Amino acid sequence: MRVYNFPKGLLIEPRVQPFNDEKFLQLHVANLTGGVLKTGFITDNDINGIDYPPLATTKPDRTKPIEVSIREYLPTEKLIMVSPDFDGALDIPFRKQNSQLIFNLPEIYTYGLILLVNNNQFVSLNSMYNWEITTNLGDIRKPLVKIDDLAYMASLFGKNMKPALIFKDDFEMKKDIWIANNCKAELTAENSHSGNYSYKLTDGGGNSQIILKFVTEKGKIYRLSAWAYNSGSNKGKWKGKIAVSDISGTCPSDEYITSSDFIEESEIWTELECFFKAPGINTFIIMSTQNDTGDITYYDTVEIRASNKQ
Repeated sequence: MRVYNFPKGLLIEPRVQPFNDEKFLQLHVANLTGGVLKTGFITDNDINGIDYPPLATTKPDRTKPIEVSIREYLPTEKLIMVSPDFDGALDIPFRKQNSQLIFNLPEIYTYGLILLVNNNQFVSLNSMYNWEITTNLGDIRKPLVKIDDLAYMASLFGKNMKPALIFKDDFEMKKDIWIANNCKAELTAENSHSGNYSYKLTDGGGNSQIILKFVTEKGKIYRLSAWAYNSGSNKGKWKGKIAVSDISGTCPSDEYITSSDFIEESEIWTELECFFKAPGINTFIIMSTQNDTGDITYYDTVEIRASNKQ
């Protein structure tokens, strides 16, 4: 196994795991980048005080991913990561090259277990654990900082703290995780608020939007934000907005939990935001178009943050 752009303090260990008279490879990954061992042994207090800085801030080159290359020891068709940091399972994209499996390591907050399995093994494991499978860590990650903790820290330091970022999609990774309803949705480089890409929606007429199912913590308050842009040639009266539902992504607007203001001006990037209290664990994030056939709306830099707003 070889690793590239690997932070000091990150631990990764391969191990062969017997399973149903077969075997598959596991990778145990631990984020120890925030730990400093001074005494020669770790006490309970040391464990409670360990920090877990994001790997993005500890990589030797912050502009490049952490790449892992490992020999295909056994036939492998799926890379699945499970972790105490989230409830579901992350489907990791990879490629095969010269008998090597090559992939970019996802963000590891505390600990991750990556399973290198064939399709039959994956089906058997999933039937045992009933994972919620996703290709986007933001769908299943648990907030590492609680809202109450943010309010407490803000009171200690006497200043407004930026709430913890839970999910972000700036479309630069070009992963299509949104579901389109009654519109053509595509990643594009023809217009963006920041970076090189945005998400372009071409209206199919009527109730048109893109949807993302997102796991929330019941009773907690979140801030949803996105940058939006309407084409000047649009004709629809519904100017487009972001919204939240706990029913479905295509429900009527009067059944939204909350929504932002409309995109007021055309041909200018506008930041939309709304706050919501999660009624349950499943929430639908909605970004709508202007609702006339052929109307074009762009979205960029979608974020969900924990909020201390009441």
